[in-house]
Formats: sequence, C-alpha cells, structure tokens
Amino acid sequence: MKFNLSNEKFYCEYWRKLFEEFLTNYGLEKTSLKNNVEIGHYNFATKIGYGFPNGYAEKRFIHTIYKNESFYPKSMLITKKWMINNNNQVLTFIGKERKILKNNFGVGAKSIYLVKSVEDCFNHMNNRDFYILQNEIEPLLHNRKKLDERVYYLVIKEDNRYSGFFFQEGHIKLAGFNFDKSNNNMGVFATNIKAPKPNKSNPDDFTIDTEKFLENNPNKKTWITNRLNIMLKISNKFLPVIAKNVKKYYETTFEPKYLYQLYGIDLLIDKDYNFFLCEFNGKPGVVYEKVMPKNITDINKIMCRKIQNHFLLNWINDKQNTYYKDSSIKKLSEFIS
Repeated sequence: MKFNLSNEKFYCEYWRKLFEEFLTNYGLEKTSLKNNVEIGHYNFATKIGYGFPNGYAEKRFIHTIYKNESFYPKSMLITKKWMINNNNQVLTFIGKERKILKNNFGVGAKSIYLVKSVEDCFNHMNNRDFYILQNEIEPLLHNRKKLDERVYYLVIKEDNRYSGFFFQEGHIKLAGFNFDKSNNNMGVFATNIKAPKPNKSNPDDFTIDTEKFLENNPNKKTWITNRLNIMLKISNKFLPVIAKNVKKYYETTFEPKYLYQLYGIDLLIDKDYNFFLCEFNGKPGVVYEKVMPKNITDINKIMCRKIQNHFLLNWINDKQNTYYKDSSIKKLSEFIS
C-alpha cells in the first residue's frame, strides 16, 4: 500500500503534510509514483490521484476556461502573434478608454497592466502566453478600496463522473490604496496579497473573512445568490474541459478511478454586486503564513479538513454519496465523460 505526496507543484507545504499525516494513519507507505496515490484498503485496490494532470500547467487549457463572455463581458482574448495581423480589432476595442491587460498564466500584480494603445499591449506581452484584454468595471469598494473575493472550488473524479464543489469558506482581498481611476499605481487596482501595500502596513487590514464581511451587509442575499450563479456557470464550463484533459493525459496509461484537485477562484464584484471571473488559480496557496494573515490561514485550514474528512476518507472506505451533507459545501454541477 503506497502513496506519493512529495510533488510540491500541486499544493503548499501545509496541504502536503496534512494528507501525509492522514494517509499514514492507514498504514500506507511512500512511493515515487508521479501524480498518483496507489492504495489498497478493505476490499478494493485502486489509484487515487491527488492532482489533475496538466490541470494548471497547460496555457491553452486556462485560455479555454476564460473563453466565455458570461464570466467577464466585453473582453477580448489575444496573443501577440494574433495581434500582429489584427491590430485594428484591438484598436477598436480599446477606443479612447484605457483597458486592463492580464496574462492568463501570470502571478499577482506583476501580470496585470493598464493599457491605452496597441503599442502598450505589445510592450507588455511575450510570444508564448495568452492574454485577456478587459474593460474596467466600476468596482465595489470597502473603505474606499477595491476588493475581490477568493473562493475555493474542488473538482473530484469518481470513475467517469466529475463533480464540482464550492466551499463557503473564503476571504475578501482589498487593494492597498484608496481607489482612484486616474491613478496608475497598481496598488490601487491589484488586490493580490503580494500587490503593493503601504509601508509597514498590517496584512490583517487588507484581508477579511467573507462571513464576517457579509455579517451586517444589507446586500448579503444578493452577494450570495450572484456568487453562486457565476460559480455554477464556471463549473458547467470547466468540468467538460477538465474531463477531456484528463482523458487525453491517460490515453496510454492507467487512468485512476479517483482524482481530486482544489482550485482558488478570484471573483471581482462591481458596484451593483455583479460578479466576474478575475483569476483561475490551479495551485492556490491555501496556507502561506509568511504573507497571509493568520485568521485567514485558520479559515483555509478548516476547508482543508473538510476536504480530508468529507471526501478522501469516504474514498478510502469506498462509501458512495455519504459525504455531501455539510451545508457550507455546495455541489454545483456534474459531468459524465
């Protein structure tokens, strides 16, 4: 009975240690198998993958996820090679108002740019990556600061059935400086934890537990409803793509019966409480205590424990459909490949 949790590509150190401790309680031994966990327990033997293959690494794959205007209306998906022959389309899209250019495979504020011309776009793009060009939204503000919400989305594969689950645990990330549309400082726009912040500032001031944030918010019901709606749209688009990707990866080898992977999804909110897809993170830093406030880290640990207890434990015990009872875990959709 063997398992492998040595691949740091997929999860942070806490995540890896959590499952290592969990699985060793079942007398499982470490092995060097890539991407998979090989176990034998009770009356069955199978392989459990702890991360979807190429679930985050393939740039075309991420590009496919964005290719739906319901996630971010009035946006344009571009590459530098495509732009060489389609300058006029980009010029028309930009018009007289500046736009947001984002690398679909970038990290943090370093991959977001404010652009006013085709030349600006070219200057910030490389020949390898895929980009999204977006209109600015009029953002919802908290204490005069732009915000987004990080929510967590778990995809599990059981045989040929893929299911998406949304966790109520989440947190609000605030920009470091007061919103001002005339200011070009990315600290005004970027809400990433590593985005520019005032000197000697306390990270606790820029990250808020979602439940606490919504506690006395008069628009709480609208927030919850609209957030659930966009997560359902994302799930319906995402599950067929991940199923196709997994099937392609395992064409010449054994395909595990069970696979799971956690994704971090960042949602932008406008002043009317409409939600938009901002980022789709294939390997989210669930617990990163050097930069993440402790109270948010603690919230994320609760979610990790739920994944452990509600999903993996039942796989090992080979029980069917007995682990979806926690009301804070929403099953969004299902896809049969």
